[in-house]
Amino acid sequence: MTHQYEGAANWFIRMCETNNWSRGLYTYIAGICYAELSHQNLPGSPTYAQKANDLLETVPDLLQRRRGIGGRRIPFEAFVERKIARFRVVAGAGGRLVDGVRGPVTEELTYLLCNGQKRMSDCDLEKSWESIEMWNCLECGEEEKVSVEFMKSVIDRNAAGRLDLARERIERNVVAEALAKRIPLGCNDWISGFAYYEVSLSDPLFFRVIV
Repeated sequence: MTHQYEGAANWFIRMCETNNWSRGLYTYIAGICYAELSHQNLPGSPTYAQKANDLLETVPDLLQRRRGIGGRRIPFEAFVERKIARFRVVAGAGGRLVDGVRGPVTEELTYLLCNGQKRMSDCDLEKSWESIEMWNCLECGEEEKVSVEFMKSVIDRNAAGRLDLARERIERNVVAEALAKRIPLGCNDWISGFAYYEVSLSDPLFFRVIV
């Protein structure tokens, strides 16, 4: 069921009705699923874009309401809040929030929520790569470009025969070219910690030690 974006969006919308753990997070996930569909140039792209925008616009209020009733914010909610703020800056004054969505947003959530790329077949990993490339074609800022390279390294690490490529990409394009040079990561500052984790996982010696 990987890369079934519309089905995933509907599932998370239903979660909002049956679970109050974090409706802001659920709604954000549904919104970026529709944003993904809108950029695939499918026949229903304008409709998907509007659905994405409508959902994403409700996220700040959902997060605020959760805090307003005494609920503590979970780390994912802080992540979502910063993402929405970034989308709004990119969209510009008067622009639709969905038009500010940048970077491999669906792959980021797949990785952060459940390390989902680890469970993918090579065919599904190729679809993930295509999704990353699709977002990379848009005008991205430095923080999105770093995320693109990070997520590509994750795909390389999980794909058969590409471990060396993963290590080269994460060490050169993320650690050396971004972290060492202190490139501002903005809403993607989570990468700074995960990058070194990925360096370890892409080292064949790591698995020898574990075994």
